[in-house]
Amino acid sequence: MKVIFIAYTDFKLMDSGSAVRPYKIYIAFKETGHEVLLINGDAKERRSKFLEYKKMFKDADYCYIEPSTYPTHPLDYLMFLYIKKLNIPIGIFYRDVYHKFPEFFRKSGYKKYELLFRYAMDWYIFKRISKVVFFPSNTMAAYFDFDNKVALPPAGEVKKARSPKTNHNIIYVGGVSNRYGTSILLEALKIVNNSYKKIGLNLVCRKYEEKIFGKYKDEPWLKLINASGTQLDRVYAESDIAIIPLKNIEYHNFAVPVKLFEYMSYDLPIISTNCYETAEFIKRNNIGIVVNDNAESIAQAIMEIYQNPCRMREFKENIRKCLVRENLWIHRIDKIEQCLVRD
Repeated sequence: MKVIFIAYTDFKLMDSGSAVRPYKIYIAFKETGHEVLLINGDAKERRSKFLEYKKMFKDADYCYIEPSTYPTHPLDYLMFLYIKKLNIPIGIFYRDVYHKFPEFFRKSGYKKYELLFRYAMDWYIFKRISKVVFFPSNTMAAYFDFDNKVALPPAGEVKKARSPKTNHNIIYVGGVSNRYGTSILLEALKIVNNSYKKIGLNLVCRKYEEKIFGKYKDEPWLKLINASGTQLDRVYAESDIAIIPLKNIEYHNFAVPVKLFEYMSYDLPIISTNCYETAEFIKRNNIGIVVNDNAESIAQAIMEIYQNPCRMREFKENIRKCLVRENLWIHRIDKIEQCLVRD
């Protein structure tokens, strides 16, 4: 099939989940034999590629779009409407809704109302050009009014089988703040190291975020790592369990983090706080333990897994089955096509 794929990220920069997802989708398109007309990058690059590929659009089977979380550039509306005029089915992945939450959308004055107007315009256009609007989860889709809404969570990969060796390290990859659960994660590791045995924390974050660690900075069990992409392979290989310590708030309840599936790709049992969509996925597939968003619950889960090697093996076996059954990137491509050209 010939696919028009419009993405708003530079595939040379893979430093966040929002960048990883469209890149993995692109690779899956290529690996499944699709001819891909890729339009990505900043506004100038997208405009240039649109003009380059415009004459090749007519026989495209469908168009898949992954916009930014920032409002869409008005010139892109013209590109979308042009594709719609060619009767090419369009699917848009709407990946975030932070502007509906005042605690995260901290704009004021003219800028606030300008952005809210632009988000409203985005949704007005998206509804009129899309055959399907994809969301990370059904919970997030419920915030929007559209006839054809489909959950399209991230996916994972089947990596090389891990060594059965126990390393006595856990791993966290991602943002660092109280909202992301950094404080309760650090306190949980302190509890584990004081009451159980030495368990290290491989905490992967950006360098500029290291300053918030305060009293934990010199703990012997804490290893701060600045790495991304394939640089993480070694860190994952040296870890036994992965952590998602998000605070349980409404905004996090519809989240399905890319890191969940990245952890699974490395056969790592997952300890996650009880944010709805992530927790339901983990419980449904029996791939880890869901806990309350406090240090004591996380610490207890860490000790429970290490004290029960049979349960750790069960989680790992279930992770591999879960991925192969329906959670690889090629499955996401299949779902997109089912919705856009096979229904």
